[in-house]
Amino acid sequence: MNNISTVSEITYQDLAEYLRLPEVTEDDQNTLNSLLGIAKEFIKKYTGREDLDEFQDFVIVVFVLVISNIAVVQQSRAYVIERLGAFHEVWG
Repeated sequence: MNNISTVSEITYQDLAEYLRLPEVTEDDQNTLNSLLGIAKEFIKKYTGREDLDEFQDFVIVVFVLVISNIAVVQQSRAYVIERLGAFHEVWG
C-alpha cells in the first residue's frame, strides 16, 4: 500500500490490498468504491468538515469504517463472505 496522506488519495485498490483480497472483481470494485464514498460522507456529516484532506487522521477513520462493514463468517469448512450484511461469496 502506498504512503497515503490524504483521504482523497484512497482508492479501491488500497482498500483491496489492505483486505488482502486475492483478486478484485468488478463487483468488489463497485462495493469498495461505494463503501469508500459512504465513509467519506459519514465523516463529513459527523464532523461538519467539508475538506477531509486537512486532517491526516481521517485516512485511518476511512479505513476503519470500510473494514468494519465487511465480515468474514466461518461456516463448516468454508467461509461465507458478507458485505454490508448481504451474502457475497464463499471461500473454501
